[in-house]
Amino acid sequence: MTVSDAAISDGLLISTRDGTYPESEEVLTTDLSASSLRSSLRLISEAKQQIETDIRGLSQNSSSDVDEWIAQASHLQEDIQHSKIIAREIVKEYEEGQNLSAKIQDAKAKVELLQKEISFNQAVTSSLEGIWSLDRDLNKAESILTSGRSIELVVGIEQLSFRNERLADSNAKEINGSRVLRLREAVVESLTAAASSMVELQKADGQLHLRVDHGTQESLGVTLDYLLEALEQLDSVDDLLRNLSRAFHRRIFQPVLSPATGFNTCFIGEESHALTLSLTEKKKNAQSVLACLSCVLVFLDAHLPKRLNSALGKLLSKDLVGTLIRDWLTPSVPLDLADLLKSHSIQTTVADLANQILSYHWPGHSELVGWLEGLPHIWLEKRRNSALDAVRRTLKARRGPNKEVRRTERQNVSTQDEAFAQNGFRDDNANLIEQHPETTTTTSTNPTDMEEEDLSGWDFDEDGENNDGAVPSPTKSNGDIEDASDAWEWDEDNAEETRRDHSSSGLQGANLVHKRAPAEHREVTLTETYTITDIPDHLLDFVSSEVRDAEQMKTPEYAAFERISASTCLRSLPTLILAMFRATAPAHYSTIPSGNMHLYNDCVYLVEKLRDFAKSMSSTQLSVDCDVLEKFAKSAYAREMDLQRTVLSDILDGAQGFVNCTRFPYSAECETAVNSAIDRLRAVHRDWSSILSRSALLQSIGSLLSSIIEKIIRDVEDMEDISEVESQRLTAFCSQISALENLFISEQAAQDERADTEPVPLTAVYVSNWLRFQYLANILESSLVDIKYLWTEGELSLEFTADELIELIEALFAESSHRRNAIAEIRRSRP
Repeated sequence: MTVSDAAISDGLLISTRDGTYPESEEVLTTDLSASSLRSSLRLISEAKQQIETDIRGLSQNSSSDVDEWIAQASHLQEDIQHSKIIAREIVKEYEEGQNLSAKIQDAKAKVELLQKEISFNQAVTSSLEGIWSLDRDLNKAESILTSGRSIELVVGIEQLSFRNERLADSNAKEINGSRVLRLREAVVESLTAAASSMVELQKADGQLHLRVDHGTQESLGVTLDYLLEALEQLDSVDDLLRNLSRAFHRRIFQPVLSPATGFNTCFIGEESHALTLSLTEKKKNAQSVLACLSCVLVFLDAHLPKRLNSALGKLLSKDLVGTLIRDWLTPSVPLDLADLLKSHSIQTTVADLANQILSYHWPGHSELVGWLEGLPHIWLEKRRNSALDAVRRTLKARRGPNKEVRRTERQNVSTQDEAFAQNGFRDDNANLIEQHPETTTTTSTNPTDMEEEDLSGWDFDEDGENNDGAVPSPTKSNGDIEDASDAWEWDEDNAEETRRDHSSSGLQGANLVHKRAPAEHREVTLTETYTITDIPDHLLDFVSSEVRDAEQMKTPEYAAFERISASTCLRSLPTLILAMFRATAPAHYSTIPSGNMHLYNDCVYLVEKLRDFAKSMSSTQLSVDCDVLEKFAKSAYAREMDLQRTVLSDILDGAQGFVNCTRFPYSAECETAVNSAIDRLRAVHRDWSSILSRSALLQSIGSLLSSIIEKIIRDVEDMEDISEVESQRLTAFCSQISALENLFISEQAAQDERADTEPVPLTAVYVSNWLRFQYLANILESSLVDIKYLWTEGELSLEFTADELIELIEALFAESSHRRNAIAEIRRSRP
């Protein structure tokens, strides 16, 4: 749609005049052409002229109001000019006032400056006068000091110092201050030297002389007390006190209190103001030291001024009393009870010295009284330390050689076992048996009677421990002896029954109960010897001494010690002694060959003697200590056994389970392992044979051999396939091990030339798996028929289970109908 030029012109006019846009969208979007632009400009020009015409008409109507406004503006301009004139006048007046004020301030400043100059001049004059006066007085004081009248300066020196402090800061003040300080030092030095000269220490001809001048000092003409007062006024008495205390300590008290050297006697000479200390040939002791100290203190209190004596006491008493208690009083406390009662004189002297120190106002009275009150505790502590130190020194020294001791027990043996009593036990468990003709109807020795006498070395398997950890038990009750005789197969009538009652653990310690009628018994004395060191005898002496002294402490003579329960404390010392022994013994015995076995024997001997002593003294605690010592001996024995088992096990590990024992180089390793284990066991037997009793030796070696056998049996059972050559080789190894049974032959039986038969080894008694090992050797070299016969008709079933035997058969024999039949028959006849 086309928009007319008139519409476009009207839209531009409205937009220019009113600032609004046309409402028509066509007008807004149309293009502006030249014709429409001309008409629009014309229309706008006409509108402009119309507006100017309207303005002129309005101006003509309001001309009167404009004239009034112009008149008011002219009047306002005049007022402004008048105000400016007034302001300029005010500013001018202000500037003139400022000039006058500046002149006033300048005059005031000049006045103040003059006043300051006057004050300064006055201060300078006063200071110069003070400096001149002080300098004059200092010159006078120096002249007095030069003349040797330093005592006259004691009061004046403080005034000079005060006057110098009042001076203004200046070089002159510093110079005069230095002069005052030097003057003070010179006065103090002079007074100190004068006081020191009145307390004179001289040493001549091995004697020390202490002299105190009670008169006046020659150069100053004053007494010692006046000199001390003068030094106190100068606050310089500490230097004198330190010098005197150092001299007294070094030249009097230290020599008197020195344990090694020094004076041990002192006396006041004919001149009452002189003290002499000398060294005599008499040995110094606590009593002489106390007497000498008392003499010194009496002299010092009588001849030194009170203020000096009191001040020296504060400096000297602490070290003096501490050294006296540490080096003389405490060491003088005797250990023996007899000497303890004789020490009453020292206690009296110490009490007198404490009162003496208190009267002189010296510190240290409470320490001495405390020492007297704590004397029982000190004595007990010394006894405790001495006992423990004695144990340590005994273990470290080991002065004496080893010795053999005997242990003897008496038992009633049935007459029907007389052959056992006369043969077996003599050969194997005793060095001496004495038979007594007396008879008795007692069936057996009461086991409870033996419990107190059994020692850890022979009856440590009482707690039900296994054989590997068991400790030898050579002495048994009568019933045990009968059981052992059955185990040795000396009772032929019961041999078969005994075998059937054995468990797979072996033959040692079979527990059979036989119903027998009461029979006559013969008393037999059983004796064994074993080796101990010199240590147990020393420990027994220590323990017995403490227990006896504890009993003696209950007497009225020692009533003063009952307040600390001295008797009870002494009774606890044996426990500490044995505890110290248990704590330190392993380290000391480790330096001895076969130290654990020596320790075991020493503990066995100690327990035996201590039990007897405990019974005689009715000491329950000592019995408890014996039980603890038994366990300690058991642990020492067990440690040694475990060590040897470990060594033997490591040696046999070199055989590598005997696998390929016929092939080089494995065969050589197996041979070396077996031979080394045998040599090791024989070496242990040689070492222990001179230490342990015969029964303990057999049981310990038997336990070690049992561990060797157990490992070999276990290794053989673990082999899945054993060829005929390997079987022969293993049998040879078993034969080599079996040769160790000669270690279990009685020494008397081996040396008895009159014996018609070969001595019977007791290997089966002491090696729990010996029969099992022998059967293993038989199995390795036997046929299926022989093995089956041993199982069904023999005693193989007592040592091996059916499953174990079947595994061995499967490893030894190839698969066949004979092997299957044999295995089936063994399973059918499983016991």
